[in-house]
Amino acid sequence: MSIYINQYDDITKFTNPISLFIKHITIENKPECINFIIENLHLFDNLEELCLINNKIPEIKNLEKLKKLKKLCLDHNEITEIKGLDNLINLKELKLSDNKITEIKGLDNLINLEFLDLSSNNIKYIYGLHNLHNLKILKLACNEISIVNNIEHLTNLTELYLSYNKIKQFCSFDNLINLKKMYCFGNEEIPRKREINENTVNNKRIMNEQLTNVTKKPKNN
Repeated sequence: MSIYINQYDDITKFTNPISLFIKHITIENKPECINFIIENLHLFDNLEELCLINNKIPEIKNLEKLKKLKKLCLDHNEITEIKGLDNLINLKELKLSDNKITEIKGLDNLINLEFLDLSSNNIKYIYGLHNLHNLKILKLACNEISIVNNIEHLTNLTELYLSYNKIKQFCSFDNLINLKKMYCFGNEEIPRKREINENTVNNKRIMNEQLTNVTKKPKNN
């Protein structure tokens, strides 16, 4: 059972026992009623997908009982810190783009995570990914990153998005044997294509044509 909330009255109807059958919830651009649903998330024990988009949410909370959750989307909010995710061990997709996050942390228990989107935040350093061995897609575009490192262990990574940062230096990608796509355009000081050769990126299928100097794109946040 899925629900898409577009009115405040809709939310009040979904309490026990009905809530036990709901697997998907999407609430978009309804900040006036978002507090109600967040405070009652504990009722949705079988929830597998939760999307709370553009609701001016300031923090991640009340997710402790959603142990069956596979997808969490909190794009376009006002979140400043990644926290409250420790119990979401079955989570496969986490989307936190266009928030106010400055640090990658709080992901240690998400060992089944395959998709992580932290684009359009205020992140300067890449770390906090050491337990994400199943990660396949990592999106860090539109941040403040200058050094691409601490991703050597992500051997299942297939796509890496780094456009519109401040990249000056790359680590070795020798271990990233499954990497097929890497986007790095929009970095003013990125090493030129000839410097990112087969010694740095072994997989020739990576889209090296994207590794060029492009004018910096203004960030929205």
